[in-house]
Order: sequence, then C-alpha cells, then structure tokens
Amino acid sequence: MLHADPMLAKVAGAFMLFKLDFIHGYWQFSLAENSQGFQSFHTPFSVFTPNRVLHGATYFVSYLQSTIVSLSSHLDLLICLDDMLGSATDADRLFATLKAVFDICLEKCLNLNPRKWSMSLSAPEHRFQV
Repeated sequence: MLHADPMLAKVAGAFMLFKLDFIHGYWQFSLAENSQGFQSFHTPFSVFTPNRVLHGATYFVSYLQSTIVSLSSHLDLLICLDDMLGSATDADRLFATLKAVFDICLEKCLNLNPRKWSMSLSAPEHRFQV
C-alpha cells in the first residue's frame, strides 16, 4: 500500500494529474496454466478450473500490485491495486504517459473503467477538473 509522504513527494510540482481504474481489475489477470490446477475446486457437477485469478485467492493482492507495477515500471505512475495516478509537468508528457498506459492495456487485454477516470490541471492562476 502507498504511504502519503512518498506519494505526495512524487506528484509535487506536477502540473497535470490523471486517475485511471481497471474494471474489475481482480478478474482481468490471467492465471498461468501451470497454476490453474491449484485454484481448481469441486462443484456439484464437476471440477471448475479457472483461467483467471479468483478474487480472494491467497497472495492475490500482492500478485495484482506487483504485476501492474512491473507492467508500468517505466512510467511515472503511482499504483495502488487496480488504481493508477499519473502526473506530468507538461501536456506532452501527460499524453505520452496516457498513450503508454493505453498501449499496455491493449497489449494485455486489460479494460479501464470509463466512469472512474479523472484528469486535473493545477496551475497558480487557475484550478479546474475535467
């Protein structure tokens, strides 16, 4: 989990911020084929073997966090589970970071929640949120 001091230090001086959220982030991450048997369980009809990580699985929170961090380690993002906070000092850098995030999502078939995003511009002369 993130702590406030390092988080605030990382976004200090940022001119622009954006927040993104994965739709049901827990269920979007595939389970390695050699791990699927460990997550299998019996139902009244048969054995169910998932191909996605199940919500509540042991160590899943750390798996989710580390996977998202490793996918975006080259980007200037703060990540807490399936939420991302990005910052930039200018518009070009902001859009380059957003494009990189969208490219990762496209490549890994990850979906972002269109209802849970925000972007804000912070400048001494004006403050507003889009």
